[in-house]
Amino acid sequence: MLSKRFLNDGKPGIYLNSIQRNALYHFMDWMESGEIQFETYPCECGCKQEQLIPVAEKDRYGISVSTKICPKCGLIMTNPRMKQENYNKFYDTLYRQLYVGRSIAGEEYYNRQRKRGNNILEYLQKNMDVDGIQSVLEIGCSSGGIVSVFKDYGIEKCKGIDLGSEYIQYGRSKGLDLEIGSSDKLAESGEKYDLIIINHVLEHFLDIRKELLTIKELLTGSGIVYISVPGVFNLQSVYGNDFLKYLQNAHIRHFCRGTLQQIMAWNGFEEICGDEEVRGVYRKSCTSENIVKNYYQSEMDYLTDLENGNMKEIYIAPVNTEAQRAGCNIEILTQWLMLARKGMRMSRVLEEKQIKNIAIYGCGILGRQLYEELADSSIEVRYFIDKNKNMKVQYLKTYAPDEAFPQVDAIVIATSNEYTAICHVLRKNGGVSILTIQDLINEMITIKDK
Repeated sequence: MLSKRFLNDGKPGIYLNSIQRNALYHFMDWMESGEIQFETYPCECGCKQEQLIPVAEKDRYGISVSTKICPKCGLIMTNPRMKQENYNKFYDTLYRQLYVGRSIAGEEYYNRQRKRGNNILEYLQKNMDVDGIQSVLEIGCSSGGIVSVFKDYGIEKCKGIDLGSEYIQYGRSKGLDLEIGSSDKLAESGEKYDLIIINHVLEHFLDIRKELLTIKELLTGSGIVYISVPGVFNLQSVYGNDFLKYLQNAHIRHFCRGTLQQIMAWNGFEEICGDEEVRGVYRKSCTSENIVKNYYQSEMDYLTDLENGNMKEIYIAPVNTEAQRAGCNIEILTQWLMLARKGMRMSRVLEEKQIKNIAIYGCGILGRQLYEELADSSIEVRYFIDKNKNMKVQYLKTYAPDEAFPQVDAIVIATSNEYTAICHVLRKNGGVSILTIQDLINEMITIKDK
């Protein structure tokens, strides 16, 4: 373990907005219910799982994630990891909310993708002749902003694939050729591409050998692959020299330039150009290299030096301050007000769910606002739940979370933090349906957009 900061204490290492906290609550609920299944696996170099060395027990979001490093080659990985079907559901439902902090695809995110696309195009132009490229495929394209840059450059055959249906739909509205699915399904069509872009996606692959074999099948004979992944030796540029901020539950492997080169060589690719960001261009090679180089010591020395510096500063990310909780409340109230101005009400969402009566968890500003909004609707608020049972809203009774309270159709959590802990306590009281304010807001947005 690098330090005590990496112990599995459930505390996030970064600030989370209200949408991220809501997504985290749902993900932790999946884990607690046993819906998520995990699997162990050996390193690609052949090192057995039990020989791997632990470096962290949680990720940046406070999720229980076991990160280990291989002592034989230096590849860093999440082990055990979720099974593929669990990742597929995560990517299609919660991934963008947790990682991007947005519940729906939007123009701002799309434009950030376009900026990345321009950077990729400039990198390729700097290092090779791109005029011969007549077809482009991006694997893990999200809403297609990168694909759009190459389409605007004049390449007619530009395609993207991704597992996130909502973001795909947004890109299609821009006139892009985007498809929901995986690369192996696309390979069955026999299509070939001169350039395949894998931008911050390779680290998500479970069976990396299988994926790289599929990519080979999708490449033309002289085709190239552009790969960009978060770089272990590049923590200063994005992650403030903090390895905890870098760790993410959806990232299966963590590369430096050397470990990426090695993985690619083992699977029949050779580097044309690259750096420690880590980004590079690869082409198919005639043979697969089986030599194992060990980057373990250089990576551990680097991470240990960084963590010693962080511990001297006694750095703990302040994610639970009153100011930040107030900021989350303001985010939620702003979304709520904008929807109210368009005539949307939370009572409509509850009515469509056939919920007739609720309890509200939290006597603070969000809980009181929800009570006021529902006062003239068909939804009955029967009581409140709060850690401080002496708090009162109008004439309604307030129960403590660990008390037995009357049955209702649903409990709405009207607070911007501690979703997981609250849900855990409430579920001990029975199988009641639990919603959050952010759930209701997300569904109001969906209804508005229909």
